[in-house]
Amino acid sequence: MTGQPRAVSRLAADLAAGRFVVTGEVAPPASARLGAFFRRASAISRFARAITVTNNHGGSAQLGSLTASGFLVRRGIEPIWVCITRDENRLALESDLISAEALDVRNILCLRGDQFAAGVDAKAVHDLGTLGLVRLAAARRDAGAPFFVGAAVDLNGVPADRAAEQAARRVEAGAEFLLTQPVYEAERVAAFLDSLRPRLDRPVHLLPGMMPLLSRDAVARVPGRLRIVIAEHILHRIASSEDPKREGLAVFAETLRELRAIRGVNGVNLMLFGFHPEIAEEVHAVISDVLHTTPYVGAR
Repeated sequence: MTGQPRAVSRLAADLAAGRFVVTGEVAPPASARLGAFFRRASAISRFARAITVTNNHGGSAQLGSLTASGFLVRRGIEPIWVCITRDENRLALESDLISAEALDVRNILCLRGDQFAAGVDAKAVHDLGTLGLVRLAAARRDAGAPFFVGAAVDLNGVPADRAAEQAARRVEAGAEFLLTQPVYEAERVAAFLDSLRPRLDRPVHLLPGMMPLLSRDAVARVPGRLRIVIAEHILHRIASSEDPKREGLAVFAETLRELRAIRGVNGVNLMLFGFHPEIAEEVHAVISDVLHTTPYVGAR
């Protein structure tokens, strides 16, 4: 499912050209010290065309996603600004969109935002819903702002038909690309796309999320932390292995190969559980191997 969006960003250009795209994710710091943030972004940018910059992830205060995205632009790293409805009203969101254009931040991911955990002393705003935010960003794009507008879709917590309905509404509102939470079974993505295609009157780019499970700790914590369902045989395979990291990388490679074989999958959005430079390098090596040895049929 590839369309021809205006090539307002490198991400948009690659997707429009039918290339399989890998994006990544990085969280801004909870302070004004930016060194570690820049090092992580630089390491991820080795294999990621663009980097999603999370926005007060988990309901904790961090450097603003838009500010952090602007810093990455200045360093030659292409960001995906995460714009959420949870923390701001319509006026503030409109102001942020103007700021994004001024900062040359082109890629926008429109989300609701994480639900606050118990004990967080803050009030959710949600002056706009997710569809309203997508429409707001798309309206500025259609008026001439150089934006590439995206949204998210849940493939874990709902049946494929319901996820497809949700995605179709977001595409109708103006979304040009879709990201998902981590998926561990390519069949789930294929079923979603089969249900989505008849609902669309224009194409959209899909980048399923991937988060390799590289330790027993990750196997134990990721499903609950992200509120996703991972097949028991996958969790057992990694947790029971003598070398969980090697087995987790093998599962990651197998899933990536399977996703590249699905028509309508235009790339993947990679999330790392924790961050260590050596892990980023090993993941980079796996991605490079898969991309060079596995045919890509997703754009056809």
